[in-house]
Amino acid sequence: MSAAPARPTAVTRRTALAGFAGGGLGLAAMSRGVSAQDAASETAMHPIVGAWGWNNNPDTPDAGTSFAIFHGDGTYIEFDPSIGVGVGAWRATGERTVDLIITFQDNDLDANTFAPGLGTFWMTVDVDAAGNGITAAGELQALDSGGEVLVHLPYSGLGTRMVAEAPAWFGTPMATPTA
Repeated sequence: MSAAPARPTAVTRRTALAGFAGGGLGLAAMSRGVSAQDAASETAMHPIVGAWGWNNNPDTPDAGTSFAIFHGDGTYIEFDPSIGVGVGAWRATGERTVDLIITFQDNDLDANTFAPGLGTFWMTVDVDAAGNGITAAGELQALDSGGEVLVHLPYSGLGTRMVAEAPAWFGTPMATPTA
């Protein structure tokens, strides 16, 4: 029986992240005397917080877009039309950088087909100096419903902040009719 291949660094980081989330982070907070509310208020000020449109395949501009929200409490939610809803968590690693982990429950990129399993993305995300663009690099690992690895690939993506303004192509808003 041959030895199992060495695990990639990203898997080790995922394991470490889970360990920090489960206990280490709580111990660190107690030793510094901070509360969850303090940490959340610091997180809420990070420039990643907000709604973003992702281009998940920068080499193919027409590859489609997913939409995501980085919440101020460190949680993350994304909708990708091909694989559904992803739920995740992020943590600040710098003034304009974060680590992000997202899990989806569909492994088939055909929007009309559901393949049970888990697709997990682990990545670092950088916010540009203007605060309106992000770049991400990391890894994707997809598991089937039995836990077998289907694929383990590098990932890169680009994002644009969504703002509460009509896009240029929208034209002039219609006037509200008066009674």
